[in-house]
Amino acid sequence: METLSKKAKGLTRSEIIDDTGLPNAGSTTRILNELEESGFIRKYF
Repeated sequence: METLSKKAKGLTRSEIIDDTGLPNAGSTTRILNELEESGFIRKYF
């Protein structure tokens, strides 16, 4: 949440992983999906 709040225009998945130290794995996908489903973040292609 802290990392996401620092940049108004959004972050790529890679930027989130680099900034937070989260693994590039299913657990990160689950976290991002939960944040998207809750309406906290939006996915852009």
